[in-house]
Parts: sequence; structure tokens; C-alpha cells
Amino acid sequence: MNKILFFLLIIIVISCSPRISELNDDINLKKYDTVILSSIELEGKTIYEKNCNRCDELKEIKNYSESQWANILPDMSKKSDLTESQESNVSKYIAFKLQN
Repeated sequence: MNKILFFLLIIIVISCSPRISELNDDINLKKYDTVILSSIELEGKTIYEKNCNRCDELKEIKNYSESQWANILPDMSKKSDLTESQESNVSKYIAFKLQN
């Protein structure tokens, strides 16, 4: 009699637990949209925010195309006295922002 009760209890517990496919569906519904800047892009962001508003307001990056930025950035870099490395980092940050 005890064995029968034990097996019935196990069957009840198993039938009440969620199915693996239901658990997977819950996991698939949770999507994490994370954007991770590299250290170079992060440095470019810092330089952009600190230096690129000296003469004008900060430009909204996505308001300009990549080719427009190719013309804008050299002038901004000269006016802000950026080094080649700093200009490169800002350029990488702008490219990152245009893609995301």
C-alpha cells in the first residue's frame, strides 16, 4: 500500500511541474538589449561630449550621414585641438552611434 501511495505522489508531483518547453518559452521572451561601448568608443564619447561643443551646440550624431561626418569631423577636430588619436576615437564613436 505504501508503495502505491509513493508512486501516486510522484506522478502527481511530476504532472504538476511545468513542462520544459514552457520554461524555454519564458526564457525566450526575455530579451536583453545591451549596447556595449569599447574603451576606444567610450573615450571618443567623452572627448565628443567635452570638446565638440566649444563652438556650437553638440550635433545630434544621427542627424548626419557617415559621409557628412567625414567632412564635419576634421574641422571640429582642428577647432578643438584634438590629437590624431582623439579624432580617431571620436570617429569610431560616431560610427558606433550611426550603427546603433
